[in-house]
Amino acid sequence: MAVERATVVEGLRQYYESQRLLVRDFDCAHSNACLQAAGCELSRGAEAHVGSRYGDDLRSRSVSRSFRRTPFRSHTADRSVDTYD
Repeated sequence: MAVERATVVEGLRQYYESQRLLVRDFDCAHSNACLQAAGCELSRGAEAHVGSRYGDDLRSRSVSRSFRRTPFRSHTADRSVDTYD
């Protein structure tokens, strides 16, 4: 069952608010431990972004090539194709 984007966004907002992690009201209980471990200043209140296409069935394609004379390999969700340059 697909979860609606609005449900995810609201759930995240409630979680960030309950843990005091919102950008406008940041007061994390673990701030001091994180600062000690990092040894430098950290950014605060970085909330997650849920894109407008959340839940869409997306296909991705990647193409890779080595610098030797070898075939290009193009990958899609359902096939691989070799072509030579």
